[in-house]
Amino acid sequence: MSFILKNIRFNGVGFCLLLFTASAYSQEWKLYSKSTSVAVYSRLTEVGLEVKAIATVRSKPDALLKLLEDTDAASQWIANCKAVVVKARPSIKERLVHSYYNAPWPVRDRDMVTYSYVVSDGDGKGYRIEVTDVGQDFPQDPAYVRMEQVSGMWRIKTISDQRVQISYQGRGSAAGAIPKWLSNKLLLESTAETFENLTKMIVKMKYQKG
Repeated sequence: MSFILKNIRFNGVGFCLLLFTASAYSQEWKLYSKSTSVAVYSRLTEVGLEVKAIATVRSKPDALLKLLEDTDAASQWIANCKAVVVKARPSIKERLVHSYYNAPWPVRDRDMVTYSYVVSDGDGKGYRIEVTDVGQDFPQDPAYVRMEQVSGMWRIKTISDQRVQISYQGRGSAAGAIPKWLSNKLLLESTAETFENLTKMIVKMKYQKG
């Protein structure tokens, strides 16, 4: 654990999702889907497809942290999620997480190991959760294909007394022998499904208490 933490560069942020720096290759965002409360966008970058999802919901800001902490409920809202296991909590703001995902036949199931770190916004109206891939530092399970280059960031911001905006921007490689078109299709579909589920889960009383 100490080796992993020493080799992670926070850049002032952190939760299993990296801060993104726009590259010269990155295209403009294109709308993939839009519903009453959720919009999902995508763009091509030099390392593959990047997605961005935005939702507006009636919620307390800290409810997202409570939802993410409730790993027993992860499969109820994270698309294709089989299980999420917290391997370590180095501090109240940090988590090391191993996530397992079902994949449609004939694609093999996937897993990833990520490190996350929470940082409050300077204005006190929200926070961000950055996620970094650390899968290369852990043994692979032969039953799964280890996802690679996983990075992203959650962000939550108060927009009124009772409403917040939740966004996620991220990307990663499914690795293994899977066509890029199929990988991109699954990423977009799972992002949209996850955010639609999130808006229904986060409003539950157990996440709004306190």
